[in-house]
Amino acid sequence: MSGVKNLKQAVMPIIWLNCIFCMGIFEIPINRPRYFLSISYVISIMTGYFIIFYKGIHSFLQAFAFEFVIFHYVLGVHVLVAVLAIILFWWKSENMNNIIKSNGIADRTLNTLGIKIEYEKTSRNILNFVAIWSVCTITVNILYIIWLYHNVGCWIAFYSCICICFPVTINSVVELTFASLIRQAYKTGEIIQSFEASIIDDDMREEVNLFMLLLIII
Repeated sequence: MSGVKNLKQAVMPIIWLNCIFCMGIFEIPINRPRYFLSISYVISIMTGYFIIFYKGIHSFLQAFAFEFVIFHYVLGVHVLVAVLAIILFWWKSENMNNIIKSNGIADRTLNTLGIKIEYEKTSRNILNFVAIWSVCTITVNILYIIWLYHNVGCWIAFYSCICICFPVTINSVVELTFASLIRQAYKTGEIIQSFEASIIDDDMREEVNLFMLLLIII
């Protein structure tokens, strides 16, 4: 923990989560987007949505059991959330990179002014968040897939794992990432504002002292 020097190092666990679960996996190892792979991923996911939702509507028209209706209602909500997850990733991942870059500039500015920000606590908090998030998400996904396998079938469980569990996981990773970085950026902004306010107060104090000195001389 003592080697944590900047925000990027502090949030490295979340950056790795993005690389593993989000489309950032297509940026390894060249550290730039591979748009062909990203487009292929989106097309395959949307195809899976169509298949699973079409099967759901077809089955819904054939059976009107109460449990069956609830299942396909929940399925429709999950498909909507999964589609929004992909859109959120494209939007928020760019914001995440901008926040990291802005914080890097702020860190260098504060270091130049002799102010050091301690990132050890941030790193510990993020590790705890990631551990809790991983346990909860993996548990929910495993229980969901087991239930589908026993009550619906093998292939529908496989489709759900790819088309629902994976994108919902993406969405939760992006939300966790964005919330953590926004919190740290807010703290850094407060430090900069307080430092600027202290500079202004010092300047005003010097001006008042100079004015009083002139009055005494006169």
